[in-house]
Amino acid sequence: MYLSIEDFKKLTSSSALKKYPDGYYWCCITCYKNKTWTYTPENEPTSRKIRRKFKLQRRINYVENTYGLSQEEYLFKIDKQNNLCAICKEKQLGKVLCVDHDHKTNKVRDLLCNHCNIGLGNFKDNIKILQSAIEYLQNYSIVKTTL
Repeated sequence: MYLSIEDFKKLTSSSALKKYPDGYYWCCITCYKNKTWTYTPENEPTSRKIRRKFKLQRRINYVENTYGLSQEEYLFKIDKQNNLCAICKEKQLGKVLCVDHDHKTNKVRDLLCNHCNIGLGNFKDNIKILQSAIEYLQNYSIVKTTL
């Protein structure tokens, strides 16, 4: 059954037709219009289960296409680091680790949590700036404790 453009616009603009952030609807538009679906805890999260199942595979495909790191190499790095960030050593439960790479050579270094990866990027991978930030924090912590 095909919907007219007007019906489609009505359905998609309706606040009742919930759309997930990734753009997927939790039921098809035809089923929604005909009310042939019924909500149960077993059938509603089906699209979530499918997305969760393929989340790692999508990440692996992205890493392979962007950084040239094969699936085996990527999973080996995750196992080698025990799913820990290489800088802060925090365990990343339910989150993916970012691939850190040298922007000049594009050589992959290690896997980092999102915070550490953004931090390195903000410091432009510059050791002098990082040293200056360390000195700043050390000076500030000494002043703060003596007050």
